[in-house]
Amino acid sequence: MGLRRMRNRPPFANIEEKKYPDYSQTDFSSWSFLDLVTEIVTQGENSRLSDDYLKCATPLLQTLADRQKITKDEALLLSAFVNNSISNWTDLQDLTIFFGCSNMDIIKKSPCIKHLVDTDLLISGGHNEFNNQHSYRVPDELLESYRDNKPYTPRSLACKDIVSLLAELFDITHDLHERDITYDRFYHLMDKLYAQNAHLPVMMMLDDMKFCNYDKLIVLQFLRHLMFHNERSLQMESLAFLYEEGPKRNRFIYNMEHGKGYLYKNRIVEFASANGLVDNKSYQLTDRIIKKLVPDFKLKEEAPSANKCVDIIRYQDIARKKLYFDGQTSKQVDQLAHILTDTNFKKVQTRLKASGFRQGFACLFYGAPGTGKTELCLQLAKKTGRDVMQVNISQLRSMWVGGSEKNLQGLFDNYRDMVARSKKAPLLLFNEADAIIQKRSENNRNAVDKMENTLQNILLENIEKLDGILIATTNLQNTMDKAFERRFIYKIRFNKPTIEARTSIWKSMLGVNKATATQLAKNYEFSGGQIENIARKSTVDKILYGTTDFTFETLKDYCDSELIDNQQKPINRIGF
Repeated sequence: MGLRRMRNRPPFANIEEKKYPDYSQTDFSSWSFLDLVTEIVTQGENSRLSDDYLKCATPLLQTLADRQKITKDEALLLSAFVNNSISNWTDLQDLTIFFGCSNMDIIKKSPCIKHLVDTDLLISGGHNEFNNQHSYRVPDELLESYRDNKPYTPRSLACKDIVSLLAELFDITHDLHERDITYDRFYHLMDKLYAQNAHLPVMMMLDDMKFCNYDKLIVLQFLRHLMFHNERSLQMESLAFLYEEGPKRNRFIYNMEHGKGYLYKNRIVEFASANGLVDNKSYQLTDRIIKKLVPDFKLKEEAPSANKCVDIIRYQDIARKKLYFDGQTSKQVDQLAHILTDTNFKKVQTRLKASGFRQGFACLFYGAPGTGKTELCLQLAKKTGRDVMQVNISQLRSMWVGGSEKNLQGLFDNYRDMVARSKKAPLLLFNEADAIIQKRSENNRNAVDKMENTLQNILLENIEKLDGILIATTNLQNTMDKAFERRFIYKIRFNKPTIEARTSIWKSMLGVNKATATQLAKNYEFSGGQIENIARKSTVDKILYGTTDFTFETLKDYCDSELIDNQQKPINRIGF
């Protein structure tokens, strides 16, 4: 039985005296962690933590304590928290109710709870809104270890260099930004990160400069963006969230906006500038501090065309969408999604390298417009936690001789750098790649033909050397050069959705009943993109005219207005 009970239950209800088994001669060598925990809490419920119970539980507690390298009291409390892991958060009153003991019995064990938190066997979750008590839960990884019958070893945050230090910083701050951890937990992890990496040169220099932990955090946040993303200036929203809401955050914002405080006084931070003018809404580390903390780092100067050629899409910013495909396409999509999970991708890359094969994954999504090719790329990125480097192919071409070739080669150089800096290889997306993977000119008579052929040679060469994940989408696969077909390891054809898929899309996007959705699906052989167009039109009408009820006839009018010419040539199958 879990710990959650009615709050008004008296802790000392009339309970019959319980007879406890004698475990003094029991051999626990075959008992798993979960067996021990189960027996401890089974006997402990309503035990009032009596002497009889503690005598009975001592062999169990000692066995668990020895295996997890904690004390018997800590083993008792940890078992109770593990038992309540489904309810997630547990406070001290939950413990008194479960054991049927007095508040003082639990308060006396507060040092044990603190030690469990300090050693990462327990996570502190702040105050319970119900009774303003502190609440706790066990880490998910501890439950996994116990399910595997292994003692839980908290993950070390010790890093070998500044790059891995900043990668750990990203993971912790990301969890905070997504509200997966509390500020108490965040500051605890940051203290642990500082302590375990005090030997690194950058941390030693921050200590020498008498930085407090908050200032260390701000400087490291600047360095992370600088070294991983080549972003020197940051806006306030990228910094202020590191402080819990309250006076400290307000003081930090005021000091940053007014050029005050330790960071400005010691020339650590300065206002950024835009077009020669100081921008007091953007902030950056000074050249002096960058050279001091990371002397080997070279700040890259962005070419004017660099931002035009690519868009970086963070996976956190991608909205989840339900996509519908036919059976064969869905099977291939699921297989690719399985491969691109971080664990599987690294495993496959290792095996490919050992076998002498290319490690990169180049994939082709081809088929009719509006069938979900681009959206699938984004959803794969969202599902696997990978950022997307989306290529603006029209911006690759330059008016200057040799400029287009430099842009394309530079794009791949930047992608390789991004792969090296990222914990997970990002997706390199060539959307609507028809213009660059089309059949090469055989005449090669003029400068334009020569440039196009050179661009394709650069692309082919870089796909061969790829150490990441490239996805190209095209509506015109019949015009694709055969040399590219051989480079794509996975090729997925996207057909117009079946009647069943169209029915699901109509229901999902417009919320119509099944009968209406089925009728629309039978009458109009629309792609998902076309149905989304109609959904957007209906939303506009709702906003402008307050329309809320769309009859079949109204939707039919929308559909008829969407039709222009749905005649398409059959698509030749390439294969998977």
